[in-house]
Amino acid sequence: MKADILIVEDEEAVARELRTMVNHIDPDLHVIGICGDGETALARIISDKPDLVLLDIELPGINGLEVAGTIAKMDDGPAVVFLTAYDQFALEAFDVNAVDYILKPIDERKLRRILERSKRILDVTAKTADKTKETSPLRHMAVDKGDTMEVIDCCQIRFIYGENHYIHIMMTNGESHEVRMSLRDMEERLPQDSFFRCHRSYIVNVNEIKQIKTWFKRGYILVLNGKPPSEIPVGRAYVDVLKSHIEF
Repeated sequence: MKADILIVEDEEAVARELRTMVNHIDPDLHVIGICGDGETALARIISDKPDLVLLDIELPGINGLEVAGTIAKMDDGPAVVFLTAYDQFALEAFDVNAVDYILKPIDERKLRRILERSKRILDVTAKTADKTKETSPLRHMAVDKGDTMEVIDCCQIRFIYGENHYIHIMMTNGESHEVRMSLRDMEERLPQDSFFRCHRSYIVNVNEIKQIKTWFKRGYILVLNGKPPSEIPVGRAYVDVLKSHIEF
């Protein structure tokens, strides 16, 4: 598969050498840019949506671990491979879900091995996403409860919120379930006539909406059924979606 790569490295000579090696290793890997600091890198990641980031840990301003921590909170963030001169960062790298790390100085053989592994992971992720999109709407799902798997009826979901790589499913009976899944994947699986994204961090069951409150400048708050009732914000970008489900 083809993949876009962003290099984040503050040493210009190292960054240029990395780009040359990537281009030589695999023509399907395209370096879309080089950033020398964490703040610029985050802006490019949001705007250009690379598949993979080769990320130096020691950066001016926001360091690589902080950048990776922000990426980990994105629904569809890129895979991350760390670049570091110190293997003491290895465990911290995996704490923020990095695919791998490369110790400097970087040689082409090591880089080739890690890029091949990264491509396999990206390929599996893409196929899983495609398969998810092709399947029928989710009506029931099993959630892990230690020694058992509890089956929940999706019609009984009040709302869902996303946090890091997990979603938290809030049920009409007051129970909650934590599942390792992105909010976007869950959104795509749920019945579109009953559930919709009202905020970057929330999905709601339209049948559970009791009231709509106005909030500041053309903003809205959804009040859901329950004791106590839950209040869910509506992002400005999602107001039209709300109005497509509830006319007002």
